[in-house]
Amino acid sequence: MAKGYTNEGTKWEFAHSFWLVFTWVPFGFLSWFAFIYIAARTKQRKWLFAGIGYAVAVLFAAFTARTFLFDLAMKALLIVWIISIIHAFKTRAEYLVRLEAVYRIKRSSMNELREELKYEQEPHGQTGTSKVTLTKK
Repeated sequence: MAKGYTNEGTKWEFAHSFWLVFTWVPFGFLSWFAFIYIAARTKQRKWLFAGIGYAVAVLFAAFTARTFLFDLAMKALLIVWIISIIHAFKTRAEYLVRLEAVYRIKRSSMNELREELKYEQEPHGQTGTSKVTLTKK
């Protein structure tokens, strides 16, 4: 089995690569969504701008319907679609590494919050863990 890009494992990577499916929608009509999605997950402007660029290409093709520019727009859209697929597969590794880092930061901050709450709940002057007993009425 091939080693993945992250320490999370290949199953995790596969599950978090679902966004690639949106680039395969015919003529790249949803490629823009894939890049805006990964930009939102990792806070990367470069992918946001790429998503906006792909959206502009789709909108240009849509708004030139029934005009003399439509053939040119559809050819350009076909080229942009192929570029977006290649771009997505080249971006995948960096996205997964960045997403793993985002998850680790979130886990770390949650663990810090748990520790903080544990110390807030302890009676003053006592150390150790307090046990809470839940009873059913």
